[in-house]
Amino acid sequence: MNKKNILYLFTSFSILTTGAYAILRLFSVFIYPGPRRDEVFFIKAFNVFIDSGFSEANILGNSTFFNCISFLFYKLGLERIMAMRMTSLFFGVLSVFLLWWFVKQNYNYLPKLYRNAIIITSVNAMVLLSFIFKGINDSMLTFFTLLFFIFFFKIKKDNKSIILYASLGGVFALMLSTRLVSILIFPTFILVLAIYFYKLKLNFKSLIFKTGLILISFTAVLMLFNFPSIKEKGKLSFMEKKIEHKNVSWPQVQYLTAIWLEQGKLTYGNHCSPEDVIDYVSKNGSNSLPNSVSETIMFNIPRSIKTSTREAIYLIKPYTRILGLVFVFGMLLFIRGVFKKEITLRKIINNEIAIFFINYNLIIVLIICSYVEPRWFMPVIVLMPVLFFSYFYKYVKSNSKLEFLFFGAHFLFLALMNMKFIVNNYSFMF
Repeated sequence: MNKKNILYLFTSFSILTTGAYAILRLFSVFIYPGPRRDEVFFIKAFNVFIDSGFSEANILGNSTFFNCISFLFYKLGLERIMAMRMTSLFFGVLSVFLLWWFVKQNYNYLPKLYRNAIIITSVNAMVLLSFIFKGINDSMLTFFTLLFFIFFFKIKKDNKSIILYASLGGVFALMLSTRLVSILIFPTFILVLAIYFYKLKLNFKSLIFKTGLILISFTAVLMLFNFPSIKEKGKLSFMEKKIEHKNVSWPQVQYLTAIWLEQGKLTYGNHCSPEDVIDYVSKNGSNSLPNSVSETIMFNIPRSIKTSTREAIYLIKPYTRILGLVFVFGMLLFIRGVFKKEITLRKIINNEIAIFFINYNLIIVLIICSYVEPRWFMPVIVLMPVLFFSYFYKYVKSNSKLEFLFFGAHFLFLALMNMKFIVNNYSFMF
């Protein structure tokens, strides 16, 4: 059997196991009769949206755009929880299409093997994390992230298009009308745009015009989806995970959890309780814990450094499991490139996806919390294969033997990692 046939066999094996994994998730998650975990919060807000209308739900606080699309599926005859899950799956499928389109338009120089590997790896990651099968809004943030980069890369080719700049503002507004955590993505988007504008050497008039287009469309769309809440409460409508105790916030719970993890009082992956927070504050004072996300970063600098380092190291394991050998090999090549001065700050700045990857990860790990969930990284995970495979191509394009060994090992690794789940959960199909 020649190399081409072996590679085809491993690729097919990888696709087959991803498909089997997806089918099992459809049976075990998608068609599950009731809400589970975070879906409980989403279904409560969606019930208000259906029973009391857009305005009441908006004032109460909800994932507005997510509920609007879910309502369309509900009107088509789906049950409420299934309408939410169908929305998530719908935007997951759209994300795959957008990724394919993005690669086709901007990375067509890559051989077919590399382009296929990007799609296979990203789809496998989405199936593995399984948020596309749940009635939550994570898939929307992935969709909007891809949409941002599609518009941005088009702007790089035609920076005079008014429609494209206005579209960016619309994307920002829809993200913010979907989930508060999108605020963590915005700094990276803004950084990407700022660097681009700087390289264009825009005069003041052009800069004001282009940023004005983004801000005007952003404000208009944001008002459209948040007007009732802004009018009634003076703020945007967000669905929040509320703690029953009025005097306890999530940042406090997460920060105390981080302290107790450090002291060995908790095992990784577990939270302290709101009662623990109340007891800790009563003993140590009202200023003993930060009360907001922004406060957590500067509250205790040594702890912030220690915790962010721990979380960064921890991420190596889920990133490897989710993305396979392309992540490991890509990071090794990156480190090698930095030491050999093949990768410089200028080259990193010139690669918008690299900026997104580095900046977004830094933001997440710098915010002290009990632990990071891999699904929070899906907006960047879906683009990482583009970054790593395109860099890998530049490194090994003249070495067919290394190319064959890597792709064979990568696809086989993805398949074997999926097999454990398939073997342990095949009973869901019967």
